[in-house]
Amino acid sequence: MKGSVSVFILLGLFGLLILLVAIGLNTKVEPSTAPAQAATEPRDDCKDNSFGYLLGLKEGDSLAAAYWKPGVQPTRLYNVRDFDEIGHNFLNHRDGKPYKNPRIFYEYEVQSSTQGGIPIRKRWDVVMERNSKNYAGQTCAIIELAEAE
Repeated sequence: MKGSVSVFILLGLFGLLILLVAIGLNTKVEPSTAPAQAATEPRDDCKDNSFGYLLGLKEGDSLAAAYWKPGVQPTRLYNVRDFDEIGHNFLNHRDGKPYKNPRIFYEYEVQSSTQGGIPIRKRWDVVMERNSKNYAGQTCAIIELAEAE
């Protein structure tokens, strides 16, 4: 009797093992694509720097001016409360020819204030030179902050 109980226990364990293997083979695991996408999408220094500049203004960080190209007088926005990226594109001369040092602009809708403290919401273009270094030594320096058309 002891031997037959042992056989039933072994058969039960063997059946359980087969069931677990079958479940494992039928379970589909989707591989994560996030790391692969992150590795294939290049970093956009211009986007990072335009965002960093506005975030620095929002947080009252005096280092926001470090995103500008040396020799260019930084434009100041007052009391930045919020901003959203609208879009971006390359910037060409008026005749349609590209600049020798490629320029790109990022358009943002910015909630800020006038110098007198009146709240405003306005679209601004953060114009950048892709191959110029800013005060922090990073590529893609801001060269102009212009009202968006």
